[in-house]
Parts: sequence; structure tokens; C-alpha cells
Amino acid sequence: MPSVDLAIPVLPARDMAETIDFYKPLDFVLAYRHSELDSYMILRRGPFELQSRNRSPPVRNARRRDCATTTRSTSRRRRTSR
Repeated sequence: MPSVDLAIPVLPARDMAETIDFYKPLDFVLAYRHSELDSYMILRRGPFELQSRNRSPPVRNARRRDCATTTRSTSRRRRTSR
């Protein structure tokens, strides 16, 4: 199994505009936002990246399953689920 060089969290967001406003004072900038559904976005600050997906309120004891990773061997992103 190749070693993982990078893990990017995909965080739940109830309101995309609120989420952007929250991270703006921390110098994160909007790098991508799904234009039609407003359901996915990427925020960046230098080498740091956060991804958010618009979801309904979290369910207690829900499984954490979303993470984008980049590996040395492929240097491309892939979504993993557990």
C-alpha cells in the first residue's frame, strides 16, 4: 500500500455562505464552489485545503467516511470511504 502524503477533510456544512464567512477571517479563500447545486466547495489557505459538502444536520454516531487523499505514486486525488 502506498504511503499517503496528504489528507484533505470533507466537512459537513449546513450553509455554504456561513461556512465561507467563518473561514474568511482565517485567511481561507474560495477556490471552487459547485455553481448549480451549491453543494460542494473548496477553501484554500497556502498549502492548506478544506472541502465542504452541504448536508442535512449531522446524525449522532454517524460514520465519518469522506476524505480526499493524494498519494506519492499517483499524485492524483481519490475519494475513500469506510
